[in-house]
Amino acid sequence: NTIDAMNSGLVYGHSEMIKGLVFKIERELGYSFKKIVTGGNAKFVEKLFDQNYIFDNELVYQGLNELIKKNWIGGRNEK
Repeated sequence: NTIDAMNSGLVYGHSEMIKGLVFKIERELGYSFKKIVTGGNAKFVEKLFDQNYIFDNELVYQGLNELIKKNWIGGRNEK
């Protein structure tokens, strides 16, 4: 059906776009770098990427938690 075909095209198309962009950046830089994919929707594309990509659905939350610990816990949020 049309909706499933469009959704499939979006998922596969964006995955290939990301991989192509990363390839061009690495080629221009002359070296490979760590690639991290995060966010709740990352699980939908994880199988489309090779092992050179790290998937961490909680990375943003971990970072926010660190900010909270550094800035608000213990009364250090005084201005």
